[in-house]
Amino acid sequence: MERWEKAAVLAVVAGIFLLIAGVSGATAWSRVRDIVVDLTGGNPVLELVFLILVAIASLGGLLVILGGALFWRGETDWGRALVFIGTGVGLISLLIFVALHGLKGTLLAIRLHWVGFIGVILAIVSGVVAEG
Repeated sequence: MERWEKAAVLAVVAGIFLLIAGVSGATAWSRVRDIVVDLTGGNPVLELVFLILVAIASLGGLLVILGGALFWRGETDWGRALVFIGTGVGLISLLIFVALHGLKGTLLAIRLHWVGFIGVILAIVSGVVAEG
């Protein structure tokens, strides 16, 4: 099995996990937009770019699955881009989310998010495998 085929399988499984958990990169990209807008003083072109990026990233798991399809075709650069947009900086967000619930003692209430956590990790691994 070629590396991009392995990456494709990982991305599809990751995308399914993300869909089950309802995890997407939209929140993370929205936070990045807020920081960029604060730093640039609200450039309308940048705000439009981030609005489009957040809308696309809200597809989350679907983008990761599409990235996997591109991996399968050997389009690793575009596939990695879709995986990255679909997960956003989801690993950091998910770790913060889990840590906050751990501090509150409500980890059992977030069982479904463990599926998303695994999905984000598999998505990141798929991008690394695709890169070779």
